Amino acid sequence: MENITAFLIDANKLFREGLKRLLEESPFRIVAEAGNVREGVVIAEQGMKPDLVLLDLVNGGEEEAEAMRRLRQVLPDSRLVVLTTDLCTRRLSNALEAGVDGYLMKDLSSDALTQSLRLVMMGEKVFPTHLAALLI
Repeated sequence: MENITAFLIDANKLFREGLKRLLEESPFRIVAEAGNVREGVVIAEQGMKPDLVLLDLVNGGEEEAEAMRRLRQVLPDSRLVVLTTDLCTRRLSNALEAGVDGYLMKDLSSDALTQSLRLVMMGEKVFPTHLAALLI
């Protein structure tokens, strides 16, 4: 598995820079960035076709959910993975409805992140282990 193009959508520029550096020694290459999902949709509509989209959800509102669904429509062949700081049921529900391939917490180790992303690229769905308890 090599040269996987990734589109990073996160409001925090420092996080985007850090993740780019963290992934330098991996097969994942950040080829584009956006500050929010709506901006990401606009960039994707211009013809970019990344293998993977990493995105953070800010508020879990309906506008953001609609933008995520639109992103899925524009990039049907890309894997979508949410990277977030908390496990919010509304955001998780919106993400699942939009067809994401993974929902990961930002507090995981760099090795766990790259391994999870590799699994997603192989077609697996990756979610937090404590998700079942939350859904119950």
